[in-house]
Amino acid sequence: GTPCSCRGAPLLAPRPRLRQHQHRPSPRCAAQAEGAKSRAPAQTQRVAWSTRNVLRSKGVKPKRSLGQNFLQREEVLSAIVDAAQLSSGERALEIGPGTGNLTKYMLQTGAKVTAVEKDDVLYKGLLETFEQELESGQLRLVHSDVLALSTEDLLGAAHDCADPNTEPPLKVVANLPYNITKLVMRKLLPLGDHFSDLFLMLQDEVAHRLVAGPGSGAEYRAMNLEVAFYSDPTYLFQVDRTAYIPEPNVDGAVVRFRLKQRSAYPLQDDLAFNKMVRQAFTERRKMLRNTLHCLFEPALVSSALEATGLDAKIRPQQLDLQQYVRLWQQLLTHQ
Repeated sequence: GTPCSCRGAPLLAPRPRLRQHQHRPSPRCAAQAEGAKSRAPAQTQRVAWSTRNVLRSKGVKPKRSLGQNFLQREEVLSAIVDAAQLSSGERALEIGPGTGNLTKYMLQTGAKVTAVEKDDVLYKGLLETFEQELESGQLRLVHSDVLALSTEDLLGAAHDCADPNTEPPLKVVANLPYNITKLVMRKLLPLGDHFSDLFLMLQDEVAHRLVAGPGSGAEYRAMNLEVAFYSDPTYLFQVDRTAYIPEPNVDGAVVRFRLKQRSAYPLQDDLAFNKMVRQAFTERRKMLRNTLHCLFEPALVSSALEATGLDAKIRPQQLDLQQYVRLWQQLLTHQ
């Protein structure tokens, strides 16, 4: 046949800014965010001053290439840790601690924290700031790029043990650099046997997009299905851009991803399935039988759609996760 070029669709492409009311946070998370607003502004000023002072004293200029925007608003830091419900002695992983603002709140719960920091200067600053917690073993610092760590090394560091498979799943809490959101999520989402929940700070627009369902138009794309395959996502609350130093151009939001263990996956061949879904969305205006032509003959897709009870003219954004699962099973059966 004629060779074809199958390119992956941009999963987190920019779009017009969403209104906050389109995804309402749960009553519990709304109460957390509301309660946080009532806290003394003097505390926020102290954290902001401390953050600026640390950056100035270390000669650190936030690097755009690393997506460095430091969360410094006291009530937001508290709300994130409250949402994560960390308990004393519980292990947790933090990605990109920066100046340690969120780390400090996590440690105050009594949790045992492993924090992964890439920046050389910030890492040295964390060693000084948390000298006591490091000596006691409550905090462990890993000087590395989280994306460069193998899954085995990441799990070993997070669990601080020889065999992570013998330990209960732990939580991940992270104020992610926006420019590595997709890469970090792709690394962590399939690790539900080791991590129970991801509490991630994302761009607000991306956060809304990732919890969107079928029928939400341009917001619904392959990444939505990948997220739904591996987790149950919940939009928690918005974080105003003024909560960061330096101030980014967009608002943030905290999303909880409750990860599924592998035994609960709708399919065990997750990599091949997600490859099919990504290919389906490369040309979202076309019918599904045509967008999958690089992987399957159009006639085969039509037969599988009919066996699944779906319209032969259906488009990629019209199917939910379970419909894609049934379609995949029929495609394998009809091959």
